[in-house]
Amino acid sequence: MYSTVFCNGSAITSLVQPSASTLAAASPQGIYYSCNSGKTWTQVICTRNTIITIYANKKNIIYFSLGNKLYSTVRFDSWKLLKQFDERDTITALTESASGNILIGTQTGKIFFSINSMQWIHIYNGKYKITQILAQSADTIFCAQWGSGISVSENNGKYWKTINKG
Repeated sequence: MYSTVFCNGSAITSLVQPSASTLAAASPQGIYYSCNSGKTWTQVICTRNTIITIYANKKNIIYFSLGNKLYSTVRFDSWKLLKQFDERDTITALTESASGNILIGTQTGKIFFSINSMQWIHIYNGKYKITQILAQSADTIFCAQWGSGISVSENNGKYWKTINKG
């Protein structure tokens, strides 16, 4: 039997699986997690009408955003603020590179790359909202932009080219 605590009308914006039986779901109303393959869910972050993205890496670290703030956790019980970006830079995409660096995309078309949790490099300046980032290899990064197609960098974000105009 499956049960849920999701708010009525919740739009699940991201779903990740940090371990074999653990799931985490993001929605505008908050973050939910299940430790039994989705049979029961617990809301661990409650928010109202904030865009949330979520990502889990192979080390079971979960990253999520609330507006322009990026957080991390391992056990869902304590959250660490990693970075607060400019107020206009609502985080809309989140992933990790092959070398373990975090990449975030924003509502304003920017991509930032983490050197470590304290140092970030602005590596892309698009015109439209970043909807997805994919780090394919150590050097190759793809990004999708709302209404603008797909761009790729084959040198870890130094140079970009559009490969699909959408």
